[in-house]
Amino acid sequence: METTKRVINISEKFGSWIVLNKQGKQVLCQCDCGTQKLVYSHTLTNGRSTNCGCKKRKESIPVGANFGRLKVISDAEVKGKRGELLLLTQYQISTQDAINIILHHA
Repeated sequence: METTKRVINISEKFGSWIVLNKQGKQVLCQCDCGTQKLVYSHTLTNGRSTNCGCKKRKESIPVGANFGRLKVISDAEVKGKRGELLLLTQYQISTQDAINIILHHA
């Protein structure tokens, strides 16, 4: 049983990805949002990878949203080195937490 590999061409589109360069089993792709990433070619051809993840989040996260003790304090959104979303947050501590921190570091 012989399998044939699909040839991927530069400038070919796969979902939101466009192929910029081939690098062995990986290809350098750019998403419609501008993020560039190395993607394994088989994940493009089998449909597992169609974008950098930007399509997962449809709405921005509002100022004041809480994630445990983290509170979003700015609506500025920045992408990290791996394309992840970074938000400016503030850690909320109670008076008892502050006392425990002071006593622990004293």
